[in-house]
Amino acid sequence: MSKDKLHLVSKESHKALFDDLYPSLCLFANRYLKDLDTSKDVVQEVFIKTWERKVYYSNYNAIKSFLYKSSFYILIKKYK
Repeated sequence: MSKDKLHLVSKESHKALFDDLYPSLCLFANRYLKDLDTSKDVVQEVFIKTWERKVYYSNYNAIKSFLYKSSFYILIKKYK
C-alpha cells in the first residue's frame, strides 16, 4: 500500500478514536487483567504511543484493529 493512500491520525481523529474505542478497549484489556484501573492504563498507553509515533492507517477498521492488537501486545509484554 502506498503512503499517499494512508492517513495520518490527526488530532481530531485521534480524539474521535479515543471517544469511540476507549470503553471497548478497556473492557477488552480487563478480560485478561481482571483489574479495570490497570486496563485503563494499558489503553491509555496505546493511545499515547499511537499519537507519539504518528501512526498511519488506511481506514477505520485498520486503525481499530491496530489499537486492539497493540493493547494485546502490551498486555502480553507487561503482564505475562
